Amino acid sequence: MKCIIKWVVPGIVVLCTTLSAFSQDIVDPAAQPKVFSQDGKTDFSNESVAAFMPDQKTVFIADGQTIVVSKMTKGKWSTPVTAQFSGQWKDWDPTMSPDGKRLIFVSTRPLEGTPQDKAQKNAHLWYVDKLSGDSWSAPKHFGAPVNAEGCNDF
Repeated sequence: MKCIIKWVVPGIVVLCTTLSAFSQDIVDPAAQPKVFSQDGKTDFSNESVAAFMPDQKTVFIADGQTIVVSKMTKGKWSTPVTAQFSGQWKDWDPTMSPDGKRLIFVSTRPLEGTPQDKAQKNAHLWYVDKLSGDSWSAPKHFGAPVNAEGCNDF
């Protein structure tokens, strides 16, 4: 199932389980909203788009133009840290596949075969695949027709 995010007040997000764009899940009539908030976080002005793992115990968040990850431990969310695949280039809008095996995001990272020291002009869709534990693959660029040369694709 996919989570839809509703902003209630700055810094507090409410989640509800709902239909998934990737499957034929049916809305669970017993689904109840849950408040999501980072303990100790005082400035939420740069955060947007939360992508939860299926177990709802790991969340990837776009914090400005970096993707960070936080884990639920003993009922509290950990301080977000930069995701292993983010932090060098502008990355944002993480979206988790319903099975938790792929995270798609927008990035200006350089394309393969171009100079690797300069961001690309246009933003494209990229993905990482879940390996084992907390490990993710190296980012991979979606080719055509998903991304079009010379266009912002997201």
